[in-house]
Amino acid sequence: MEIEVNANFKLHGIFDPPCHFTFPKRMTLKELLQCLDTRWASVHLMNNDELGDDVSEVFINGKRHFDLPGGLETKLREQDRIRIELYMAPLGGG
Repeated sequence: MEIEVNANFKLHGIFDPPCHFTFPKRMTLKELLQCLDTRWASVHLMNNDELGDDVSEVFINGKRHFDLPGGLETKLREQDRIRIELYMAPLGGG
């Protein structure tokens, strides 16, 4: 199963969106986020089976996951497009 993941952040040398990930089985949005969370030491997408505090929005094919009946338990399909948006604190003063 191939999923496209896009985001409003980039992890130099690790994640340069959009990226395509291939998984051996169908999974839920929560399972995908948990899998990505284990790959990225500096970004925490999940916290105790809930979205991490830094996550602002997660979209599946342009729809907010909060608006989907299954929420994080939504089963993903081949070629789904996931977008992850993190809260980005302003840098510098101003």
